[in-house]
This record gives sequence, structure tokens and C-alpha cells, in this order.
Amino acid sequence: MALGFKENGIVAPLLTALSLWFLGREKREYLKLALFLVPVPFYLWLRHAATDAGVLDAGAAAELLFKRAIERAPGSEPAYVQLAGLYLRQGKEAQALEIYEALLRLNPYSREALNDAGIINAKNGRYEAAGALFRKALEIEPGSKSAAANLERLESLKNPRD
Repeated sequence: MALGFKENGIVAPLLTALSLWFLGREKREYLKLALFLVPVPFYLWLRHAATDAGVLDAGAAAELLFKRAIERAPGSEPAYVQLAGLYLRQGKEAQALEIYEALLRLNPYSREALNDAGIINAKNGRYEAAGALFRKALEIEPGSKSAAANLERLESLKNPRD
């Protein structure tokens, strides 16, 4: 097989998902099943095909991709950051904060997670928590313009000028 389907263990899960799909089952559920069963390179192709076919919207497909990346490589900081960013773009701040907090448990030195979690906390009135996160980000990377600017904005919110 030219594409190496058999060697990568793709044939069985793909055929199972496709046969269930053609038997009239709920397409989205079986496509999700196939997406979690097949190896990453083929999974990426299948995810794009599903999105193009309109079975999955781009946000759902991206969410599946990032969750699968985290599942396969739990220490992958970019996957956590991208998933949290997706949640933020979807207006799901609580879920984004959970992802940033999970990342900070794995890597307490993630400046991006510290800064972005600080922004979410500040937007929700948790100024002390936000300040602590911005200050820690600045300890890790003293030249961080975003953390410094966010801390300055936070201080102006806490101490408004007359």
C-alpha cells in the first residue's frame, strides 16, 4: 500500500468508522471515533476532510486536534496554549483558565500561561490573583513587555487616578 495505511494501523479503525457511517449511524460520532483511533498524520488529513465536508466545524475539529495532542504528549505546552486560545476565541474563559492552570501545574514557568491566566483573572475581577501571575511572569522573563503592560493596567484599575 503506497500510503502505508496498513503499517500505521489505519485500515481497521478507518474502515470501521466508514462502514458505520454508511450504515446510517450518526456521522459526527463515528467520525469523532475515527479521529481518535487513527495515527496523527492520517488523523490530520481526516480532520481536514471532515471539516471540509461540513461534518465538523473548524472549532470542533481544532478542539479535537489539540485535545488529542495533549493526550498523546501531555507535556506539550503549545497544545495547551493553542487549546486555551481556541476557548478564548470562542468566549469560553472558564475553560481557557482551566487549561492554563493545568499547564501551570506541568510547567509553572510558562510565561505565556502565566500572562494569559492573569488576563482572564483580571477581566473577572480577581485582581490579586492576576497581579501575582503577572509578577511571576516578569520574574521569569523580566523583559516581557506584555506582562509589564498588563501589570501596569491592573495597577491602574486597582488605583484609579482622580
